[in-house]
Amino acid sequence: MRSGTGLPPDGSYPASAIARDAELLRPMPMPELRDVVDWADRLPAVGAAVTAPVRLTFAAHDKIWRSDDEAVAAVSRHFTAAPFTTALLAGVGHSIELHHLARAYVLSQLSFVEQALA
Repeated sequence: MRSGTGLPPDGSYPASAIARDAELLRPMPMPELRDVVDWADRLPAVGAAVTAPVRLTFAAHDKIWRSDDEAVAAVSRHFTAAPFTTALLAGVGHSIELHHLARAYVLSQLSFVEQALA
């Protein structure tokens, strides 16, 4: 997580996050690995079946998931039966929960749920 590597800027996460990130690394369970391989094939049918509001938050410095307009549009077009919104969280990378803005992210997600329930 160092600036200059395309990852989030230094200071966007506490130093303890480096150790926490290492703790989170585990071998991927086989069912999850299957999901990684074929999720894109299943997305059109699954996305079209979702009727509950959906919010997808992208990390601005994520090096696993793209967050450009083309990628957002590609995901959005599958959620045809649901209100679909996206957010871009600046100053964070993958594993938003390890960054200083984790609390703000969680609060924004809870606000989205409250609004959806209303």
